[in-house]
Amino acid sequence: FMITVGDPFAAIGRNNQTYWLMLLVRSEVIIQWKQIYYTAAAIEVSLTIAGVYLHFRLAILLLKHKILHLNFMIIGMNVYGVMLIGSLAHLVTILYETRIIELPSLGYEPVPTLAIVRQISYGFVNGILMASCALVPNINCAIMFRLMLNHNKRRHARLTNKIKRHPDDEYSLSLRVQLKENIWSMQKIEFGVYALTAALAFNLLFVFLPVFFLTTPDQYELLQCFTCAGNLSFALTITTTAPILEMTVAIHKGNVPRILVRLIGRE
Repeated sequence: FMITVGDPFAAIGRNNQTYWLMLLVRSEVIIQWKQIYYTAAAIEVSLTIAGVYLHFRLAILLLKHKILHLNFMIIGMNVYGVMLIGSLAHLVTILYETRIIELPSLGYEPVPTLAIVRQISYGFVNGILMASCALVPNINCAIMFRLMLNHNKRRHARLTNKIKRHPDDEYSLSLRVQLKENIWSMQKIEFGVYALTAALAFNLLFVFLPVFFLTTPDQYELLQCFTCAGNLSFALTITTTAPILEMTVAIHKGNVPRILVRLIGRE
């Protein structure tokens, strides 16, 4: 591959085009909003560290109380593990964004490697195809989760009802118990699946929408601010999803939060 510029990561083309997906903040071009950027970076670091701690703590609680089936725990830990690894990689990248560690440009190692890890945590690598490679699979996973839950409910109801049971169905106590456990586990994480999908979709808006309407050279600084806002939103998502798990622990132990009692009633 022939690249006509010496430093492709630092080159800026027409309409604020770059060779890199806008997940790295070019802090050297931020002049008017410099203090706000440093404040946002500090908040992002604090939220990310808090999120890593809270998720690790709650994962231990979930394993200790055996709230979910082990298979669901493994799947959930894999998903959150990738996101947390991406966030930790961005913590190191912030050192280069803020120029705490000096580099000629963001194209020098280890910044590209860390950025690739961060992109994988979003679920995509190619910036042009990010909508189809991130938004569509995340939404499809939430839809498939809902379909699987409904299918398990119908299957369980059919096995436990002698009238509605299909003639070809063989009654199996173990299968009925397994379906009941599936439904029980899926209902506990259902809200978390939808909330996480919506949060990731919202975060991606900061990544790919600004590049379409901030196209003039004098808007390049504002484009960096949107990138910073997207990174801050992602860190906020990591932290705020922790209370969802904590609420699951509370419900399982019978300590339903008062706000839920007021919203859905004591039943």
